[in-house]
Amino acid sequence: MAVAAVWGLAQVVPITEGLTVFGSRTVGAEAGDRVGGVTVFGSTTVLVPEGTRADVSGFTVFGSTECPTACAAPGDRTVDVHVVGAFGSVKVLTPAEAAVQDRDDD
Repeated sequence: MAVAAVWGLAQVVPITEGLTVFGSRTVGAEAGDRVGGVTVFGSTTVLVPEGTRADVSGFTVFGSTECPTACAAPGDRTVDVHVVGAFGSVKVLTPAEAAVQDRDDD
């Protein structure tokens, strides 16, 4: 467990994948997993299998959280994603979305 505090907001975070500060981290998840972490001045990408729904919680201050496909996926297979952060981004992507993003970054 860790506690993240940013300008008076505090949140207890179960840390399963660690801390990202001034960098980026990609985490792979399977159905039934719980992914947690803290992102400060960086980015975290969580890869979930195709057809798996992501239940995203947490918050970002001066940052963003994106979950274009996995958050809307139907079905019973889920991944719980709880990431908090400041000045950073959190993306929850399927492998196909990640591949398109990688091509766009090149």
